[in-house]
This record gives sequence, C-alpha cells and structure tokens, in this order.
Amino acid sequence: MSYPLRFHRIAVPKPWAGAHLQGLFPGLDELPQGTGESIELADLPGQTSVVANGEWRNKTIREVMTGHRAQLLGELSDTSELPDFPLAVKLLDTAQPLSIQDHPSD
Repeated sequence: MSYPLRFHRIAVPKPWAGAHLQGLFPGLDELPQGTGESIELADLPGQTSVVANGEWRNKTIREVMTGHRAQLLGELSDTSELPDFPLAVKLLDTAQPLSIQDHPSD
C-alpha cells in the first residue's frame, strides 16, 4: 500500500451541537445540521470507521487491522494477543460549555 487511507466520517447528532463542523471540510463527507461530534477514526461498538478509498474501500478498520496488520504496522514478534484498535479520533463542536468527563475504565 503506497497511499494514505481515508475514512468515512461518522456524524453524531448532539443537542449541544455548534455550527462549525459542517464547514470544516467542504466538499468531503458533508455533515448534517446538528452534528456535534464527528468521528474521524474509531473502532467502537456501533461506531466503526470504514475505508473510503483504495483497495480496502468499504472495509472496516477492524477488518483491515485483522487482515493487513503487518502492512500497516510492520512485522510484530508476538501476534498471539493483539489488542483491538486502541484509538478514537473525534472532533467536537459545541454551542455551549460542556462538563469534563473522565472514562477511567477505557
């Protein structure tokens, strides 16, 4: 693989949504009004990123990591207990201040 993977955004409506995410990436995946959270990359229950380009188009990040981990990350010495994809990248757009949340079990 010699190109960057691009993923479809996941738009999450929120009652506290601002109005800036819609214009942040004009011409790409349009986000509907009321989108307060844009998931750029994640492998969460019910919110798994899907590849938008190239030979792995329409595969989830989980499918790509399961079938092509070495191509993405290089050879690993011990692959017996590989963790799930450990990262979630989100953009938030709020129209009002939000409380700070801590998720220690995550």
